[in-house]
Amino acid sequence: MDPLKDQTRPGQRSPPPSTANTPAKPKCKPAKPIILLLIASVAIALGVLLVCYSVLLSGRNRRVSLRYSVVIDGGSSGTRVHVFGYRIESGKPVFDFGGESYASMKLSPGLSAYADNPDGARVSVAELVDFAKGRVPKGMLKKSDIRLMATAGMRLLEMPVQEQILEVTRSLLRSSGFEFRDEWASVISG
Repeated sequence: MDPLKDQTRPGQRSPPPSTANTPAKPKCKPAKPIILLLIASVAIALGVLLVCYSVLLSGRNRRVSLRYSVVIDGGSSGTRVHVFGYRIESGKPVFDFGGESYASMKLSPGLSAYADNPDGARVSVAELVDFAKGRVPKGMLKKSDIRLMATAGMRLLEMPVQEQILEVTRSLLRSSGFEFRDEWASVISG
């Protein structure tokens, strides 16, 4: 009999097909190591994204939490403006007097030199306000307070003259774009 031909005789059953010549069917078992590797990769990717998001968010919060205050010191020999950048940590201001967080400028004469011409104080204080505006981001002006504290030279002037000079400066500070209240411009005690 020819082994290549399949012959059957009457009454005989055909033999089962030979498995030697047919390829084996692969069994479909999920590969556990591949699934675990895929899950671990997704978890690591999500972890990295979370860390990146946290870093970006904390950097954004630092910038947003930076605040500014402006103090004009009306002394006897000159008038100075101090611009302070600070941030709030645990409810308290933290100042950094280096870099862009602090700036100062002095002009002479002091405010008391304008006793005979109170309107002349406007020009001097306006220059200091312009200096401060150049150090505070525009979007932060309305949120940044400005104060004027006059000292020794102004204390020597009579009250009506002090008040005239203060009213000129208050008018300027009200229109400066900074947060300002009239009581924030005053002659402080020694």
